[in-house]
Amino acid sequence: MSDIKSVIGLLCKHLKLLFNVNVKPEHFRLSKFNNNEESCVCQMWEILYKMCKEVYPGLQEDDHVNFVKLSFAMMEYNSIEFYCLPQDMSFGSRELLISVGWLMLTSNVLEISTNRKLRESPMNMEFDVEGYQQSRDVPSQPVFKAGSLECTLNSILWIAGKIRHNVNSITETCQARVKFATKVHESTINCCGLPHLSVSETKLVRYPELLPVYLDRISEYVVLMDTHKQWLKKCHVFWEWMETVVAEKESDPHQNHLSVHEKRTLFHALDTLRHIAKACMLWCQRARSCNSMSDKDTDRSVSSPLHDLPLQPLRGLPRCILQAKGGHTEMGQLLTESELQLQDVRDMYRIKKAAVFEQLHQLARQTENVVLFPRLLK
Repeated sequence: MSDIKSVIGLLCKHLKLLFNVNVKPEHFRLSKFNNNEESCVCQMWEILYKMCKEVYPGLQEDDHVNFVKLSFAMMEYNSIEFYCLPQDMSFGSRELLISVGWLMLTSNVLEISTNRKLRESPMNMEFDVEGYQQSRDVPSQPVFKAGSLECTLNSILWIAGKIRHNVNSITETCQARVKFATKVHESTINCCGLPHLSVSETKLVRYPELLPVYLDRISEYVVLMDTHKQWLKKCHVFWEWMETVVAEKESDPHQNHLSVHEKRTLFHALDTLRHIAKACMLWCQRARSCNSMSDKDTDRSVSSPLHDLPLQPLRGLPRCILQAKGGHTEMGQLLTESELQLQDVRDMYRIKKAAVFEQLHQLARQTENVVLFPRLLK
């Protein structure tokens, strides 16, 4: 008995390091006997929510309960009692405990979360960027007021040129970073029994006084690795205890009997899951259609010559970023054609305006004999 208590305590420590949940071994003991204390049930829901977020990080959230039920439905979990659990988290601690065990066993969520944490740790960073991250105020960009078409196009060209310059600067910086990192790797081949050292590790070798700060930063990850290693050695004790939890559930005389309230909760959960699934499918269809339309537009823009496009001014802007303005340049042709298109639009609206006024005059002539006021007032 003491062995299982220590193993569950190890699991609680592991969950605390991975998902930041304050679960205790007492919560597991109470859940085995279906004790519906508020803290116990809420903690089990919190564990399930954090685990499901790890398995399905991009899944749309409605609330914690519906999110967990949808995640389990996607993983084909077939426990009717689980989907009958209420939204207010009032009972069902044993069913939640069994769901936690099922999720840990089928999706290997502890291993996945541990690997993700270690990938994001300073031990896996090539460059130590924490000391160089400084908050700087972004300079305010000039606001261009609406003016003539030529001024608007000039402002667009100025912004496009600035973006082009920034992209080139970023590319050169990345190339220089790779070049210097390669030099560090070549200089530290077979150093300390490793193929090579990273830039951050080389910095620690060169400046040993930074080691205490680095050790403080990675202490949490060292504890996580040690905890996960111990859990892998003793997890069989937990699974043996989970067999007693399942046996306790099967011995419950009310196991296969659903109350009216539980049936209503089940129908409500199924309706909610159905609506969420339809919304996800609709979103996927829209995203797929938008991607296909964008691919068609890209193919058309690549295959068609510039003068065949209907939106020539917009399509031609990237090609004339570095060209000077003039009457015979592409920029000058774009301005001329844009002014002609604008003039055509104005003429079209002028014709429509005249037609509308003519219709109003005809309606007015047809209503001349209509008495709008009493005769005395007329």
